[in-house]
Parts: sequence; C-alpha cells; structure tokens
Amino acid sequence: MYMFSTGGSRRVRRRSSGDGEHGVGDDAVDRAVETFWRLWTGAAHCRAIVTASEKGSLWRDAARIEATVRRALTAFPPGCGLDVPTIMTREPKLLELDVRVLVSAVVRVKSILGLDGRQVGLAPGLVLCVLLDAERVERRLREIVEELGGEEARRRINEQPDLLLAALDYWQMDDSVEGDVKRHYSRAVPPTSDRDAVNERVADRERGARKFHVDSQRF
Repeated sequence: MYMFSTGGSRRVRRRSSGDGEHGVGDDAVDRAVETFWRLWTGAAHCRAIVTASEKGSLWRDAARIEATVRRALTAFPPGCGLDVPTIMTREPKLLELDVRVLVSAVVRVKSILGLDGRQVGLAPGLVLCVLLDAERVERRLREIVEELGGEEARRRINEQPDLLLAALDYWQMDDSVEGDVKRHYSRAVPPTSDRDAVNERVADRERGARKFHVDSQRF
C-alpha cells in the first residue's frame, strides 16, 4: 500500500504545473498527483472555490488537498479504470470525503447505475448524489426507465451519465458558493457524449495551466 510522504508531497508541489507529468519521476502515483495539480490550477471552477474560501479551509491547504488525493490513489491506483485526478477536479467536493466513504459511494454508483470507472469520471457528481440520497437516485432511474424503456435509458445514461445529474436537479441542489460553482461547471464542460469536445477542453485547460505554479505559500 502506498503511504503518503510529507517530504514527497512538498517535492511534487514545488514543481511547476508546466513541467509535465513526467517531471516528477517514474512513480505512477507521483505522476497522477502532478496531473491532478495541472488540472486543478487550470480549472476555473477549482480556482473559484479557492478564491471564495476562507483562510485555513481545506481549499487553501495544498498539503491537505494532496494528502487526500494520495489516499484516494491508494484505493483507486493509476490504471484501475477510475481516474482520481479527473474526478477530484471535475467534482472538487469529493476532496472533502474520507477515502472509505468515497470507495463505498463509488461502489454504490457502479452497483445502482451499472456504470464503469470511465463513466463515473464523466459525471463524478453522481457519487455525491448517492451519498446524499441513494433512494432518490434509484427512484429517478426507475422513472427514466419507465419513460424511455430499459434499453434506451441504458444507452443514454451510458453515453451521457451527466444527464442523470440534470434529472436529479444536481446543479440546483443548493444556493451556496459551491452550488454556483457547480452551475458554472455545468456550462463549462461539453456534453460527455461529445468525446472530441471533452478532450479538446481538457487539453485547453492543461495548456492554460502552464502559466500557474503550484506553491503551497499561495494558499
């Protein structure tokens, strides 16, 4: 099991996000952490959370954020099918979860909705929905199946799992700063069935991230 190393954390965080995934050595976990920071610093909704947060909060503590990412990577190591850097930046509130809670919720999402790791990565907000009210998720899924038929419902959810987020009113779940960020995210991310658009948007964000530096003193 990979154990979190404070010294290694500082070394990775001192790297510029423009150094590239292989700038931190050959360790797959370190490369995944570097990818997380590149995505995080390049994502407007993540920066908005940091800007709106109070001093001393999780969002201004780079060491705590990285420790959480590394713990998640012990449960979902690189190559397992669930991309930790992607889900943590697409849905930052997952960083607030204990890793055991995260694992349990991901398992339930896969069980209830029949999604694989890649699909969970396209709509990681479903993890929070299941945690908040799994029965509501199951009930809404049954309604969609009744409306569209089992085969068509499955096809649509498999292609665009974020459609279920919309059906659950996920973007309007609260009026907090996080809720505003989620609504911004829903506008910023292309429909997940448009693979080329998604890949191009991620590439644009990574290119933009190169002008930002991950420095714990800024948090």
